[in-house]
Amino acid sequence: MAISNSLVEDVGYGLLRTKGKGQNRAEVTVVSNQKGSFNRAAVLKAENPAGTTKFILKIPFHGLSGWSEEDAHMLRSEVELMIFLDTQTSVPVPTVLGYDTSQRNAIGAPYILMEYIGTGMPATFFWTGLNDLNESKEPLVDLHEKRVTFLKSLAGVLAQLGKIKFKGIGVPIFPAGDETFTDILSVGPSWCEEFFKEMAAMQLSDVYGKYGYKSTLPRGVEKISNIIMDTPAFTSPKEHPEDEQETFVLRHPDLVLQNIMVSPTGEVVGFIDWEGCTTVPRSVGYSTLPLFLQLDWIDYGFRCPPIQRWEIDGYRKIFVHAMREIGGPDTQYTAQSHIYQSFHAWLYDSRDVEALMRKVIHQLPGFSSGCDLDISSCGSAKPDE
Repeated sequence: MAISNSLVEDVGYGLLRTKGKGQNRAEVTVVSNQKGSFNRAAVLKAENPAGTTKFILKIPFHGLSGWSEEDAHMLRSEVELMIFLDTQTSVPVPTVLGYDTSQRNAIGAPYILMEYIGTGMPATFFWTGLNDLNESKEPLVDLHEKRVTFLKSLAGVLAQLGKIKFKGIGVPIFPAGDETFTDILSVGPSWCEEFFKEMAAMQLSDVYGKYGYKSTLPRGVEKISNIIMDTPAFTSPKEHPEDEQETFVLRHPDLVLQNIMVSPTGEVVGFIDWEGCTTVPRSVGYSTLPLFLQLDWIDYGFRCPPIQRWEIDGYRKIFVHAMREIGGPDTQYTAQSHIYQSFHAWLYDSRDVEALMRKVIHQLPGFSSGCDLDISSCGSAKPDE
């Protein structure tokens, strides 16, 4: 059953009135509905003496049916994280005005009401130089300069996430009733090496199950994955080498261009869609390359911006340089973060394991991308080879 605009306006008005942002019901209207992969975003307009203001009512598609306690927990975590970032950091996120994790409300579905980031536009148009009609509107030279400005700004804003430390890997938990969120906890393993080895063991089990224990391919995959996990990025990426205890950091869960809002000059003014955000090891955390600069390594299922492979390498270097200029211990991982992130993604999906391992080998000294490598040959080699 679809949720009508009228019901959305009723809920929006009720919440806005409690915040002093809506004078009467007739002044709150739905001006557009945007549909993503998992959510409907209804854009509301509220007229008041101070002027016209826009808001977003985000409604999960599966909120009408199949909504579970786990879903409610994840939505609450998303809201609490956004409130924390909005009130305790300089990371630009929409201000949350109200939410409901249940179906017991006027629209019969969970929702989040937040302010609309009105000063920005999705970075998709900014990066590609195309307008909403898919027409080019930027000379290439000007477009390059704008991209550089954007990447430098993006690095600076993401670096702010490095100031928040967590004790373990998982979905952030904020103590109930603590509006200051000064004591941040987290669920999950508290050691990076433990996490990676446990996840890799599960994926290797799937690979052996698919190819058989007599096949040399799974052994080759296992050997290469062990080489990767023996590097400092995966054994113990501590904030400082002398630290006794590891700490973990946030990473935006879906850092694609459409989730980054920018000003007309390319300054980042907001991040949207924090759904599913977790704490992660530092080598795959906030200093990681954004997803649109990893498309030659990981297929994220969306249309690639119209830039060539050599352009991606160049823009990666610009982002890496910007991160290093900002400083901080985690910037040591940025240059190779597309490799670390690809391996991290494999821990959750082993379908393209051969392609990934072949790419990893090409990064080793003495190999080039032109080599035709057989992963099985790694599995047939002696243990020390």
